[in-house]
Amino acid sequence: MEEENYYEGEELINQQRVEAEENNPEQEKQGARLSLSQLSTIIHSQENGTKIEIDESKEHIKQELTQQIFDVQTRNLVNFSQLYKRANQLDRLPTYNDFAATYPSKNPIKLHNLYLLSQNETIKKEPTLDGKIEQFWKLWKDNHAVYPQKEKTNFQKPSKPSKKIKTTIIPPTEIQQIWDNNPMIEKHHDDIMKNINKKEPLINADVDKYILINDIQTTLNIDLGKNRLQTSPLIHSLRIPQKYPSEPMNLIIYRTQRLPDTPQQMSESQKFQLFLETIAVKMTIDQIISQYGITSISQWSSIHKKEHIPFPRLAKENIAFTNQFVKKINIQDVQNQSLEHKTNAYNIQQSIILTLYNPITGQKLSLLPSDIYLSDQWEIQEAFNKISNITEHYISNKDEFSKIFRPKPTHYKLPEFSTNKNQKTEPTQIAFDIFGPSTK
Repeated sequence: MEEENYYEGEELINQQRVEAEENNPEQEKQGARLSLSQLSTIIHSQENGTKIEIDESKEHIKQELTQQIFDVQTRNLVNFSQLYKRANQLDRLPTYNDFAATYPSKNPIKLHNLYLLSQNETIKKEPTLDGKIEQFWKLWKDNHAVYPQKEKTNFQKPSKPSKKIKTTIIPPTEIQQIWDNNPMIEKHHDDIMKNINKKEPLINADVDKYILINDIQTTLNIDLGKNRLQTSPLIHSLRIPQKYPSEPMNLIIYRTQRLPDTPQQMSESQKFQLFLETIAVKMTIDQIISQYGITSISQWSSIHKKEHIPFPRLAKENIAFTNQFVKKINIQDVQNQSLEHKTNAYNIQQSIILTLYNPITGQKLSLLPSDIYLSDQWEIQEAFNKISNITEHYISNKDEFSKIFRPKPTHYKLPEFSTNKNQKTEPTQIAFDIFGPSTK
C-alpha cells in the first residue's frame, strides 16, 4: 500500500497528546486522535481483510525512515523552487514577507530562520536561478539536526520532577547520516530537477495569477455523532486563483511512488485521506478568505516598482499561528458546504480540485470531489459513518492499536530545522488550543 508519511502532522499530535483518547469528564462522547496515515492503515486492513502487522526489524525501520526523509526533502525542493521562481517573476529574491505569505501556518521563529537562511552569501553568489534554488535547499537540508527527545510535559496534570530522555530504535547518529546522505535523493535528484526546470511547468504557480501556500498544518476536531476524532492533515500545497471562487482552488499532494492511472484505481484508504484533506482545506481557507479577504498583485502594481510588489496572499497581514487552521466541526458543517445547501460557487463540489503529483516522473492525476466521497450530502454522510465506525473500532481496541501505532521505544525521530545546529535542545515549540469554537 502506498502511504503518505505525514510526519509533521504526527509530530503535532504527539507533542500535544496527553493520552491517545480524550478523557474529559465533561465530554460524554469518547474520542481518538489518529494521524491520516494511521486511519488509512486501519481502513486498508479492513478493506483487504488483513491483520495490521508492523515489522519491528531495524532493517525495515531504516527503509521506512529513508523513504520518509526522501518524501520530505523532495517536497521541500519542489516548494522552494516555486517560491524562488515566483520571486524571480518580480525581479528579486524572496523576502521575509514572501516566506510568510507562502507558509502561513509556520510560526514566526521558523519563518525568520528560513528568511535568514535565504540571505546566505553562497546563495546570492550563484549566477543562475536554478543554482540559487539548489543552494538554498542544500543549506536548508544541512541545517537539520536530531535533538535529544525529552518526555513531553502533561499540562493537565502535575508535572514530574524530572524529564527522561527518550531513546529510539534507530540511533540519532544513523538518522542524521540518512538525512544528510539519503541514497534515494542521490538516485532521483536529477529527475526531480529536470521536472522542476521544464519550460512549461507541470504545476503552474504564476505569481500574477495564483496565491500559493505550502505545508499548511491543519487540525480537525470532528464530532462524528456517536464519537469524536481529532486528526491533523498536512496540506502539501494549495494554489488559489486570484479569481477564486470563479475558478476553483487546487489542492496539490506530492507522491514519490507511482500514481494510479485513474481515480477508479485508487484504494478506499487513499480516498479517505484525500476526503479529510479536502475538508481541512475547505473548512479553514474559505473562512479565512471570508474574514480577511485576498491581497492580489493588482492592488500593489500601480504604486510599487515591480521588485517591491509583495506576493499575492491570504489577508493583508500575516495570519501565521493564530489558530486559523485549527477547527472544531461536525458532520452537518461539512454537509452545509455541499451544493444542496450552498448554491453559490463556494460549494465544495465546484470550488476545489485535487492533483496528485509525482515530482520524479512528472506523472499527474487530477481528481474531482466526486472521486473522493464528496459528490453530495448523502455521500458525505456515508463517508463520515465509515470514519465513525473506524474510530469506534480503534477506541474498542485501543490497547492493541497503541502497541502498533505508538511503539516503545519509538522507531525514530526526524531531524529538526534550526539555523543553529550546535544547540543542545529541541527548537522552541509553541502550543495552541486545539479545541476551538465550532465552524458554522
